[in-house]
Amino acid sequence: MDRNPVEARAILLTKVGSHSYGINTDASDLDYKGIFIAPKEYYLGFKVIEQKDRGWDEDSDRFPILNGVKDLVYYEIRKYLKLAKDANPNILELLFESPEFYEYVDPIGQKLIDHRELFLSKKIKYSYSGYAYAQIRKIKSHRKWLLNPPTKKPVAEDYELTNKSAFDKSEEKAFITFLWMLIKDRIEYVEEQQELYDLISDRIDFKGVINNNQLPHEFYPYIQNLTQASDRYMDILRRTQEYRKDLYYWKSYQSWLKNRNPKRAELEAKCGFDSKHAAHCIRLVRMGNEILTTGKINVDRRGIDAEELLNIRLGNVSYDAVLAEAEKLFTQLDESYEKSVLPYKVDLDRINQLCMELVEEFN
Repeated sequence: MDRNPVEARAILLTKVGSHSYGINTDASDLDYKGIFIAPKEYYLGFKVIEQKDRGWDEDSDRFPILNGVKDLVYYEIRKYLKLAKDANPNILELLFESPEFYEYVDPIGQKLIDHRELFLSKKIKYSYSGYAYAQIRKIKSHRKWLLNPPTKKPVAEDYELTNKSAFDKSEEKAFITFLWMLIKDRIEYVEEQQELYDLISDRIDFKGVINNNQLPHEFYPYIQNLTQASDRYMDILRRTQEYRKDLYYWKSYQSWLKNRNPKRAELEAKCGFDSKHAAHCIRLVRMGNEILTTGKINVDRRGIDAEELLNIRLGNVSYDAVLAEAEKLFTQLDESYEKSVLPYKVDLDRINQLCMELVEEFN
């Protein structure tokens, strides 16, 4: 679908990001996100669309305010609801913005907002902490690059591998999937481990975690025994994962160098770390605590902690102080989770019913 047909079927459009958090600077871009309901043929026929995040060269007939805006995404309603039910922080905020930031809300969009509590559950702890930890990983990676940048691109020979002896990505992923199935099967039928089984099969994307991270060396003996892999296989797997991890690190560094915002690079050089990521990390964990304890999402941080977050973003808070605050907030998040009266999971039947109602009423 082109831009104008998508926007003609929009049910909600809102400003998001730093401006809606109240921590924007003069260098902050305008970010917008919207939700739309596709025509019937996308639900009853073969056509598929999940989101539209490009093709903004043409002007908007419906929303001239968006002309020239590049940071813009429209989510098809089913895609939006799937992300919202998983407590995606960047998605949930669309339903909890301050009224002044909504550019457009259709009656169907208002009905969705009126049911926003359907998407709040204890899964908030894992989604918000996960996004916050991602910010910390970026902070630490960027700080390493600033203080001790890599000087050489890794090659397979450095790990005593050749292109033929190293596992390709599909082989590595197949082994990880096999490992995941074995672990899951071992837990599933042990009554005492039901909570652990629920944790790795529902509340956390455990398969994704082990698929996207290097297997810890101390786990190799157990993994080998579980999978009955040979010593040679495990040795090649270890070296392949080390090579792929270091190569990814090198490519990420090169991409970072190429795409850095000049003003942001100047700020990083000044304070020694990425202060924008630091501000968002603290914001995310604080919001996670607030949601678990109050059942409310305070997207707009003005009057709450916007000044403090902006101070962090401007590089006026030290690296050690940011990490110490984050550690304290993560500890509080565990306590908030235990005290929270939110349900452990969302009611998928009610969300599915809401989805059908929204689509039927709009079409």
